[in-house]
Amino acid sequence: MADEVKVLLFRGTGAPLTGDGIMNAYADGLGDWADIQYVNYPASYGSPSYDISIHKGVAMGLDALRATAKPAIVMGFSQGADVAAYIHALLNGAMPNVKGHDLEGCEVAASFVIADPSRDYDAHIINTPVGGWGIRGPRPVGPNHYGAANPGDPICAYPAGPLRSFADFSAYFGDPDAVNKIRKLVREKQIQPWWRQPNPIDWFRSWGEAVGWLNNYMNGFHTDQYYSKGLVKSLANVTNEVVKKTVLKN
Repeated sequence: MADEVKVLLFRGTGAPLTGDGIMNAYADGLGDWADIQYVNYPASYGSPSYDISIHKGVAMGLDALRATAKPAIVMGFSQGADVAAYIHALLNGAMPNVKGHDLEGCEVAASFVIADPSRDYDAHIINTPVGGWGIRGPRPVGPNHYGAANPGDPICAYPAGPLRSFADFSAYFGDPDAVNKIRKLVREKQIQPWWRQPNPIDWFRSWGEAVGWLNNYMNGFHTDQYYSKGLVKSLANVTNEVVKKTVLKN
């Protein structure tokens, strides 16, 4: 049968409502079991803020899960990966529900992500080893989570370095209460202490290397290489296998 499993897709920052090229290529690689739905969350970085956008995406994703009678999976790219993995982590108890999202009536069978900004090292990655971890810091997700990460992608594979501070603070850019939220972040020591490196030389080196990581971002490590290295296709293939074995029981 076709359209047996609901697939909620969360696009990357600034992408069209019907998804970016990576999302569409992933969707095209799924079998006819997939009932595709793009979740129309803000996907913004500044208006509204990334933090607000993420949690609006989580709330809208949970609403979509409640609205379907079908078994469901979630998938996202970049900012959308943050949303999809966050939903999965909330529902399986890997993360506390600090924002008070309504989880009642929501179930998700698995999550799949590409270029997760909160990637938890090499856990659940289909193309290990990658190195580094998500620029927003590692987030636990729990079981039945699968991801693709490109080595050299500063969004999901960045080592200890100063770009982490930018990620911490810029998540609140565009928030009317940004100053107070950033102050709280610092006061409660929730920023990433990337400067605590065993060798002081590594601290200095990380500043110089940050330029190279920014060049990586501009030169396709976060976009085109996911096609050229076959990572999008590989994750779609893994999705087909997981759904058939664990959801459809084929």
